[in-house]
Amino acid sequence: MFRGGRQAVTLAVCGLAVAACGGAPGEAKGEKGVRDAVTAFARALVDDDPKAACDQLTDNAKRNAMATFHADTCEKAMERLAASLHDSTRKQAEDVPIAQVKIDGGNASVVFATKFIGEQDFDLKRVDGRWLLDDID
Repeated sequence: MFRGGRQAVTLAVCGLAVAACGGAPGEAKGEKGVRDAVTAFARALVDDDPKAACDQLTDNAKRNAMATFHADTCEKAMERLAASLHDSTRKQAEDVPIAQVKIDGGNASVVFATKFIGEQDFDLKRVDGRWLLDDID
C-alpha cells in the first residue's frame, strides 16, 4: 500500500480531500463509490481522524501501513502519517481532481495528478459491499 511512501500519500491528501456525501464512503457501486472511498481517506488524514482513515483501508493496506510507519495499530500508523503532512499540503487539499477511474470487477484504480509532483495512483478493492483502498503507488 505504501510503496511510494509519504510522498504519494501526501499527494493523495493534497488532491483528494473533499468530503463524501451520503451512506458509508465507498458503498456506492461504480465510479462514485471509488471516488467516495478515496476522498474519505484523504479527508480523514487532513482532519486528523486516524480511525476514519483506517476504515477506508483493506486489511492488507492496514498491515502495510503499520509496517511502513512502525506502528502496532493502523490508527497509530495513520496518526504518524497525518503528523508528517505539511501545513501547505493541508491547505492545498482540494486543488487536484481525480483524473481517471478504472474499474475491473471488484478492483479499481484511481489516477490523479499534480503539477508539482506528477501522476499518482491508488488501487482499491470491493470488500463486503464497499470500495476500500488496497495500495498506493
